Amino acid sequence: MIHFAPAAFWGQHALICLPHGPAVVMLNTVLTDAGFAVTTTRNLPEFEDAIRFGHYGIVVTVAALIGPIRAICGLPVIDVHPDEGREEVEASSQFGVFEPDAFLQRVSSVVNADLVLAPSEQGVSTVTCA
Repeated sequence: MIHFAPAAFWGQHALICLPHGPAVVMLNTVLTDAGFAVTTTRNLPEFEDAIRFGHYGIVVTVAALIGPIRAICGLPVIDVHPDEGREEVEASSQFGVFEPDAFLQRVSSVVNADLVLAPSEQGVSTVTCA
């Protein structure tokens, strides 16, 4: 688990839970460059530890981990995944067309919506990396 500088308020602290190292690095860079504090985890046990000790505004993960994450916490979730039909390839090409601006726009809209929504109204937002 890697912790970075704390943000001004909890809504700007993102928790990334992804088993794929290069994707974690890329998303971490995009979020920290945008002013978010970021904690990264690679699996559910690390995620559980992080959620116990931190105050996060959003979770960034993949579809396969959304169910278990929702069972652990009620934070809003951004689902980031490669296109469904693609073969398994290296991360650089799999996430090569990732659009940071679109991702950050979605993160911002989810974080801002979360500030006014009750936890029961928070959902999963999907951003597809084409």
